[in-house]
Amino acid sequence: MNSQEISRLLEKYYNGETSLAEERRLKEYFAARQAGPELEAEQAQFAWLAEEAGKEPETGEIDRRVIKEISGHDGLLGRILERRQWFYATAGLAASILILLAIFVKFDPFPKKIQDTYKDPEVAYNEAKKVLLFVSGKLNQGTDRLKPIAAYDDGISELKVMGALNDGMNAVEKIRKYNKIEQMMTKTN
Repeated sequence: MNSQEISRLLEKYYNGETSLAEERRLKEYFAARQAGPELEAEQAQFAWLAEEAGKEPETGEIDRRVIKEISGHDGLLGRILERRQWFYATAGLAASILILLAIFVKFDPFPKKIQDTYKDPEVAYNEAKKVLLFVSGKLNQGTDRLKPIAAYDDGISELKVMGALNDGMNAVEKIRKYNKIEQMMTKTN
C-alpha cells in the first residue's frame, strides 16, 4: 500500500467511517512495521491496540465481588431473585384484599332493615297524605305565577288561524299573476 492510501484510510479511521476490512488492512500494515517516520505515532498506537486486544481487563476485588453476585445466584442478589415471584403474588393478594375491604366499607352490602316509624298503618297513611297535600300546595303556589305565560300561549294558538289566512293569500297571489299574464296577452292582440 502506498502512503496516500494509508493516509486516506487513517482519516476515515479517525472519523469512524472505515469498514472492518479497511481496519484489518490498517492493522496488517502497521503490524508489518512498514510505516515510515511520519506514521510512527500511528504505528505505536496500533501496536498498543493489538497488545491490549489479547489481554483480559484487570479487575479489582470490588469488581470480582460484583461480577460474582451478578453471575451467580448466591448471596443477597440470589435470594432477592428467588423471592421476587413470591413477593409479587403476596403484594397482589394484599392489594385485592384492600380493594374488597374498601368496597365493603363504602357500599354496605347488608343494609339495615328499615323500621316503621308508625305502628298503626292508618296513622302512617294519614301522615303521608298530610305531607303530600303540603307539597302539592307549595307546587301550586309556584305555578300560579305562570298564569300570564298561559295567556300568552292562548294568544299564539289564535295566531295559527292567521296562518291559514296566509296560505289563502298565497293562493290568491298565484291567481293575480295569472290575471296579469292574461291582461298582457289581451293588450298585445
